[in-house]
Amino acid sequence: MMERRIHFIRKRHIWVPTWPTTLIVLVMVILVLRWIVLGLYPLLAHNHPIENARNLVVEGWVHDQALQTVAKVLFPSGEFDRIYTTGGPIARGKPLSRHKTVAQLAAAILRELGVPDSVVVIAPAAATLKNRTWESARGLHQKLEHEFPEFVGVSSFNIVSQGAHSRRTLMVYRKVFDGSSVKIGIISLTPDTYDPDRWWSSSDGLKTVVTETLATIYEAVADSGR
Repeated sequence: MMERRIHFIRKRHIWVPTWPTTLIVLVMVILVLRWIVLGLYPLLAHNHPIENARNLVVEGWVHDQALQTVAKVLFPSGEFDRIYTTGGPIARGKPLSRHKTVAQLAAAILRELGVPDSVVVIAPAAATLKNRTWESARGLHQKLEHEFPEFVGVSSFNIVSQGAHSRRTLMVYRKVFDGSSVKIGIISLTPDTYDPDRWWSSSDGLKTVVTETLATIYEAVADSGR
């Protein structure tokens, strides 16, 4: 009877790329990654305003520079009759402030910058630990529906958002207003906390763009607050 031997290692022949092939693949990977890195911010910072929209919606969390642009550039252009500010409870400093929501705070800043009281309308959002943009859109939906039953008289509005958050903002607001005849545009303002052309070189830019990329993908395949 023949004795069978157990082999723990077996010799096999495998194909491996040559160094020119490896170099070509490496260069292609680098070029693809560079294309992705350079294209991410422009994709996320979607800017597509609707012409002749008489209502402007300002996300209350945007930075002071963005509010300056609204008060000193967008409103004086004469294109907008009303400015709605949105957003939920302030995350920090609430006990020291008379403004309890970012919508209230943004409205107060716009008025301080010269926008008439009669133009600014506060549309606060409910408190939430997630889907804050969704709740902000719902707050605006309820405000407009209360003022204009079935949105009669409101045919369109442009949202002022900031940087990489803009595309997701537009996606969420269109979901909330789905079923109505209201057309929604987006005005994306440049952030002042990082350089959009080199967003990867600062912690705030890196965190914002990466987070918004993942959140936008999720928003595209999921139902957000619904």
